[in-house]
Amino acid sequence: MRDFFIIGMEYIIHVAVILMILALFLGTAMVALSIWTLPVALPGGVGATGIMASIVFFFFGGVQLFLVAGVLYLFLGIYQNTRRMAQALEHRMLG
Repeated sequence: MRDFFIIGMEYIIHVAVILMILALFLGTAMVALSIWTLPVALPGGVGATGIMASIVFFFFGGVQLFLVAGVLYLFLGIYQNTRRMAQALEHRMLG
C-alpha cells in the first residue's frame, strides 16, 4: 500500500512539472501580448518593453520552475535511495 502512494505521488509530480512548464510558456506569451496593448507612452517603445518584460518573466519563471522541480525530484530520490539501502542491509544481514 505504501508503494501505491509513492508511485501515485511520482505521477502527480510528473504532471505538476509538465503543467508548470506549460504555464511558464503561456504566461510568457500573455505577458508579451498584454504589454503590447498598453498605450504608446511607455519609455523605449511598446514592442521593446513587451519583449523585455516577457524575457524577464521567462527567466525568473524558469529559475523558479527549476528549483521547485529539483526539490520535488530530490525528495523522491531520497526516498528511493533510502528504500534501496534498507533492502541492501536486509539482504546482507539475512544472506
